[in-house]
Amino acid sequence: MHYLKQSVLLHDVIDGAKKPVGRAAKKSRTRHELSRVARELVARHGMAGFTVDELAAEVGVSRRTFFNYFPTKEHAVIGRVEDGFDDDLVEWFLAGAAPGRLVDDLVEFSVSHLVRLDIGFDDIETVRRALDREPQLLNLIVRDGEEHDRRLIDLVRTREGLPEEDPVPRLAVRLVGVVMRTASEEILRHGPGTDLGALVHTHLAAARALFAPAPTDHTA
Repeated sequence: MHYLKQSVLLHDVIDGAKKPVGRAAKKSRTRHELSRVARELVARHGMAGFTVDELAAEVGVSRRTFFNYFPTKEHAVIGRVEDGFDDDLVEWFLAGAAPGRLVDDLVEFSVSHLVRLDIGFDDIETVRRALDREPQLLNLIVRDGEEHDRRLIDLVRTREGLPEEDPVPRLAVRLVGVVMRTASEEILRHGPGTDLGALVHTHLAAARALFAPAPTDHTA
């Protein structure tokens, strides 16, 4: 019953976020376009091959507007998506504490977060091309990923009421992170139109199979 209630709440949370309107929709489009163009420019010319002014002009915004979204060109390339999680998604996650539900809810939270960021095949592919041209960008991605994990670990610890020294929050976040990354790699192989959520759940099932207890030998 608890899981059914959580599923309904999550559907409402995601459904309300898929189609931002008004000012929120405009901001989302501008942020996405700045990142898309930045990645294309890096892939073609390298990081030193264009200026913030040129990037902003190509998108049709001012230099000042650019800095309202990103602190540097590098952050525009990787997207700098970790400005925080949406309040209603956090509320759903924190309210969902129930035995055996942590990993599943963490997966749903992570997939829903990506849905809201509107990250798809083209975004993953252009990031890959930009990294091929400027491998040093990977360091920035790693740092942003570490910050993402830290925030998520804090959420898990709060939800589960666990002390700082308990390893469960870190293990859960790292496990789900691996599942999310391997699913993203599959998207690059399968191409546009691939269902990220379905891939994530397939990989999660495979991970669970790896940790399943070995069958007991009754022949002895």
